[in-house]
Amino acid sequence: MTTTPEPRDEHVPPADSIPADGSTTTETHADPAHTSTLPYPPPTTAPAVPVTSPPSSRGVRLRTVIWGLILATCGAGVIAAALGYRFDMGLAAIALLAAAGVVLLVGSLARAARRRP
Repeated sequence: MTTTPEPRDEHVPPADSIPADGSTTTETHADPAHTSTLPYPPPTTAPAVPVTSPPSSRGVRLRTVIWGLILATCGAGVIAAALGYRFDMGLAAIALLAAAGVVLLVGSLARAARRRP
């Protein structure tokens, strides 16, 4: 069984070519501050990015409130069924979704009307 050697990264020297002191400098500079232990030049600093303020809070979203009301109503229906109340679950689900749809539609139209000058 023959194994193929793994390809080496061109930027990393082979382990047997690294000096005993651990340095991997490929070029030297007269200034000791510019001496690098990396086999490639250090990255340059990135250009400054303007700092922007975080977006202002828009308050509670209508769809979040609607989903909360849907879940609360479903929970109340489960509790009522556990207490012995009997009602048509299919009709209750249809009514709940229809009411949520109407509220979402009216809320969207009201928001659009407020945005218009």
